[in-house]
Amino acid sequence: MDQEEVRLRAKIEALGLKVMKVPSKSMEHLDELEIARELDKLSSKLDDVDKMISSAMVQSYKCNILDYC
Repeated sequence: MDQEEVRLRAKIEALGLKVMKVPSKSMEHLDELEIARELDKLSSKLDDVDKMISSAMVQSYKCNILDYC
């Protein structure tokens, strides 16, 4: 496992913990607009993770091709 993969796995795990976190008492009274904003933030973070994973997969694929050339 290379450093990039280790770094990505750590970020994915941290994001997963954040998504599973139980909301605080103050968040129980969010209105629909605030909930939508929070969901947008999480969605954006998931998009970033998806881009990092895709980039790492492409880099890994390129490295594997170079190994066989």
